[in-house]
Amino acid sequence: RKFVQQDFRPALYALLLIGTLIPIIWPFNLPILISKETKGLYDYVDRLPSGSVIAIGNLIDLTSWPELNSFVTVSLKHMFARNLKLIVFSLTAEAPRLALKAMGPLDLSKKVYGVDYVLTAFLPGEELAIARIMEDFYVVKVDFYGTPVEKIPLMQQTRKGKDLALWIDVQTGRIVDGIV
Repeated sequence: RKFVQQDFRPALYALLLIGTLIPIIWPFNLPILISKETKGLYDYVDRLPSGSVIAIGNLIDLTSWPELNSFVTVSLKHMFARNLKLIVFSLTAEAPRLALKAMGPLDLSKKVYGVDYVLTAFLPGEELAIARIMEDFYVVKVDFYGTPVEKIPLMQQTRKGKDLALWIDVQTGRIVDGIV
C-alpha cells in the first residue's frame, strides 16, 4: 500500500532526461536510406533541361500535410534550383494554401509568378480532374489569385499534358492509376 502511494514522477522525469540526453551525447549514427523511387525522381528532375515544365497534381489535405510537407518543399527547392517551370494544380480544397505554405521557406526572389511558376485554383474531381487537365489545362479557369489562366504566360505556352516534361502526383492513401 505504501508503494502505491509513492510519487514516482521525479524518477520518471530523471529517466526521460537520461533517455533524451544519451542520443544527444552519443549519437547512434543510423544510416539514412534513400529509396530507388526517390533517387529515380531526383535523377530524372536533374536531367531535365532548364526551362522544362513540370506539373504537380497537389492532392494534399490537412491530414496528409505532416507527411508530405517536407517532400513537397525539398522537391520544389530542387526544381527551382534547376530553373524548371512549375504548374501546381490544386486538387483538394486545402491544396492551394498548403502549397503556398510549402513554398514559404524557399527563396523565390528570382522567380516570377506566372512565368516561372503558377498555382491554380481548386479543381474538384481528383482522378477525373487529372484526366481533364491532361487534355486541356484551361479546364482550370483561374489561378489561385483569380487571374484568368489564358492571361498567365506559363499557361499560354503549356496547354496539354504532352507539353509537360513530368507530372508528379502528390498524395497519400489514394490510388490514381492508369490516367497518363
